[in-house]
Amino acid sequence: MRYGPLLFAALVLSSCSGGETSHTPLTGFVPVAPTAPPPPPPAPTPTPADTIFATATGWLQVMVISNSGACIDGAVIEIVSGPGTGFSGKQSAACSVWDPWAGYFLYGLVVAEPIIIRASAPGYGIAESTFYPSADPGQSGYFIALSSVGPPSIPLGDPTLELSH
Repeated sequence: MRYGPLLFAALVLSSCSGGETSHTPLTGFVPVAPTAPPPPPPAPTPTPADTIFATATGWLQVMVISNSGACIDGAVIEIVSGPGTGFSGKQSAACSVWDPWAGYFLYGLVVAEPIIIRASAPGYGIAESTFYPSADPGQSGYFIALSSVGPPSIPLGDPTLELSH
């Protein structure tokens, strides 16, 4: 029984250390540093807002332009028929017909399944066109031309004035 108090003291000291202990042959019981928790799993990659079906591989670039060929800032496109019916988006305010990344990109479309897209913008009429999405990375963009409605943007002057010589 002469080792009883010694064993009791060792147990008390090891319980006061606040950490786990490990037995090593050379030094006896020693505190072990706590292990770090495993890293959290990576967050899922969010699906872009312009992706219609997450598993479909077709895509389409549409640019809404005026009859003069200029890009119409803030034009809205909407899929009115085919896969993705009801989806709509707004064309970038930084749109330029000379920019190959301008207009509106639709991803996650069903390859070769026709869709009808309606385009509209304030001060312009409405137009619809049928497109066939492709998985080809070299696919070109498509234009939908809108005609302006209402008075001309540049005043022509008072038509009642006569020219004097």
